[in-house]
Amino acid sequence: MKNIVQNVYLHKDTCNVYVIEDGTGLIVIHAGNGSVLDKISTSFPGKKIIACLNTHHFRPTVQGLPLFEEHDISIYVPYWEQDMFCGTTGFWQERQTWINYDGRWDRFSPISSIKPAGYLRDYDKIRIGELVFEIIPTPGPTPGAISLSLRIGGKKIIFTGDLIYGPGKVWNLASSQWNYNDAYGVCYWIQSLREIRAKGADILLPCHGEPIFSPQEALEKLEQNFNLLLKYRARPEELDAVKTEKWSGLTKITDHLYLDKASAAQSFYLISQSNKAMALDYGYRAPMLFPIKHHFSTRRPLLHGIEALKERFGIERIDVVIPSHIHDDHVCGIPLLERLFGTQLWCAERLADVLENPYRYNVQCIWPESMKVHRRIPFEKEFWWEEYKFKMHPSGAHTFYSAMIEFEVDGLKVIHTGDQQGFSDMVKRPDMFYHNYVYQNRFRREEMMNAAKLIKKIRPDLIISGHWETVKVNDEVLKALEKAGSEQVKIHEMLLPTNEFDWNCDHIGAEIFPYHLEFSEPNQSKKVQVKIRNPFKEAKGGLVKMVLPEGWQVVPQVHKVQIKGLGEKTLEFTIKIPGKLKIRRQPIAVDVTLDNYPLGQIAEALVTANWPEKTPWGGGVWG
Repeated sequence: MKNIVQNVYLHKDTCNVYVIEDGTGLIVIHAGNGSVLDKISTSFPGKKIIACLNTHHFRPTVQGLPLFEEHDISIYVPYWEQDMFCGTTGFWQERQTWINYDGRWDRFSPISSIKPAGYLRDYDKIRIGELVFEIIPTPGPTPGAISLSLRIGGKKIIFTGDLIYGPGKVWNLASSQWNYNDAYGVCYWIQSLREIRAKGADILLPCHGEPIFSPQEALEKLEQNFNLLLKYRARPEELDAVKTEKWSGLTKITDHLYLDKASAAQSFYLISQSNKAMALDYGYRAPMLFPIKHHFSTRRPLLHGIEALKERFGIERIDVVIPSHIHDDHVCGIPLLERLFGTQLWCAERLADVLENPYRYNVQCIWPESMKVHRRIPFEKEFWWEEYKFKMHPSGAHTFYSAMIEFEVDGLKVIHTGDQQGFSDMVKRPDMFYHNYVYQNRFRREEMMNAAKLIKKIRPDLIISGHWETVKVNDEVLKALEKAGSEQVKIHEMLLPTNEFDWNCDHIGAEIFPYHLEFSEPNQSKKVQVKIRNPFKEAKGGLVKMVLPEGWQVVPQVHKVQIKGLGEKTLEFTIKIPGKLKIRRQPIAVDVTLDNYPLGQIAEALVTANWPEKTPWGGGVWG
């Protein structure tokens, strides 16, 4: 075992395995094939291994983790790759192999699950024994890869995983293709190299290759080589993705309202007289290069705007964030803000339960991490943040779970419409309106018309939104909104038999809550709510029954209902599973008949019972 620097040793294995000695025991970086356990027993007799930290999921790097688990050694893995470590059964069952355009190297994931002591979350500082490790997000070698920074023996060391092999070189270039025939991974790789360079390390310790004692030169050389690769094969959006100046800084909207240029779905910052910042939406960092096939690691939220706020105003944290709607590109960074800065989440009441309990719902673009809602705000009720007065209004037309945000700043009345609508940026014509409705987002045909009427009543000076340029409001703009609203009603009533049968536009006649239902104990009972919508203009009586696998029990067997015309009713059932059932994502359904009209099994939910792999997404309970 080779001594690299004081108390840091290298063991050559299926990868570089590093052993760090402190006063409490030994910390291992990368498991390799586990041979380091025998080596430690002879090289450090009597010393206890207290933890094994891992930078990414590639099997030769982590295949020995089950041996560490057998020795009761605490294991830590990257948060954004948790299903590859902890939910392998589901992961491998779900991994597409036919007609496969998913270029990620996740086929090098572990083949058996482990139970980690904890996850290595981006930007956290974690104390192991006497040492403190900083977790640096470094996507590139894999979408969820991290690096670990440590100060020891008077030196700043960064364990870089497979980010770099040596000056100008990487161990595995093939893993940089995350999609198909793309260079997405290279773009993120370059950004990660810049992050590491900014850390000012004395030594880089890679997963493969030799220790690097001239980090800046080695990193600069690798970035140069990557840029050469992009020059000869990249698409325009990939070339744009590495232009730092395009994706940094703030754009001034008014003296106290700014747009974050590094936000993919637009984040706006409101600056108070007391020099605090409020964010309106906080999602992905730009540029947003997403593979067609999603995985949680490729939808990884990273910090943005914080450095720009610090440079311009001396502001180091976001005080409050208000989302315009629930979609991932507008809210995925909120758990990050809550964890790192104690940011408070304020939102319209309509959004709150979806953000706090996403497992209860089945709507598109939902973010899986639960958020803490600090303040639930009713529609049409004034509220204040610092010197600014706000009001939330019902929205829709893109997703039911949304709100228009009205406020005044610098003498101007502003309304944030989220993704409800946008004027065509391509043709720059105010009469060319972008209809942005999504049926599965619980779209109602009248929502845009209602929003247009409300905006006309409010008569804002500016409309800001999730993806489009700021609009200065005039009569022409208001007429375009009204025209779009009436068009949406007219077109959908022309296409749908609304006089005879009307589930509006989403065609969702029933929903089961929670959509993801988990039983964690044998013979357990759980309550579910079923919401039924009557598609007829007349009041209807009917029968509602749960459809369950054989051997399951439900009370009551059948609900008798009476629902007013075009109305809704919520019912409750209690489901009991048999014995020690172990199952993942078993579908159940609800069958509805209204009067003599059998609507059939018009809603489903997914049941997981006593599943051993506890990661909440991907291969776990409800991924």
